Amino acid sequence: MGIVFGRVSVEQPAHEVLQKFGGFEIRKYPKQVAASTDMSWDRSDDSGGAFQRLARYIGVFGTPENQARATGSASDTQEPVAMTAPVVMNPPTEQAAESVAMTAPVVMNPPKEQGAEAVAMTAPVVMEGASTTSPDGQSKGKGEMTFLLPAKYTLETAPVPTDPRVRIHEVPERTLAVKTFSGSFAKDVQESMAQQLKEELDAAKIKITGAWGGQGYNPPFTLPFLRTNEVFFPVEFSV
Repeated sequence: MGIVFGRVSVEQPAHEVLQKFGGFEIRKYPKQVAASTDMSWDRSDDSGGAFQRLARYIGVFGTPENQARATGSASDTQEPVAMTAPVVMNPPTEQAAESVAMTAPVVMNPPKEQGAEAVAMTAPVVMEGASTTSPDGQSKGKGEMTFLLPAKYTLETAPVPTDPRVRIHEVPERTLAVKTFSGSFAKDVQESMAQQLKEELDAAKIKITGAWGGQGYNPPFTLPFLRTNEVFFPVEFSV
């Protein structure tokens, strides 16, 4: 029942709060390994498909769609991976190719008949990427959804995805301006909250260095007013 009432019981990424402002805070995150997949930002049903691909990779729905590592290489066993929070969602970006190159995703697709390793879920789920916009001001095109893997994993030890649409990569150390809110985590709400955060950062004269993203900590059946949602921008900030 805790997940219905907003309690986040899965692993969350460690971070340091550098400074709190009226409507947001500045956080510093260490580097972390992540599993990501593409999603269509302008199709309301596609985020569910992206989530399911990542959930199958870690074994949420049964046998994980991955290969466990054995001394740095893929083995013939499966490995469940614990869920973490948040899940990160990135809207589409005109600089998408550069973003992928900078994070150096490693894509490996071994045979599906081999074993897998279940991976614990973490939170949040992350969606991000700088946006391309339509005449109505809404983000369009291809975005990205990310599961941050438990802190114990490295690029060398993370289970290898068997779905070619799932890629494993390292998220570098980053400084983020984060705005937290409850209620709906719909894409239009994320866009509105990101615009509010941008205006607050501009007013505080904090330099934005990249695209905004959204982070969700709760499953969709959590009571809306008890959900923990976030939007963020990477920023340049010194204490």
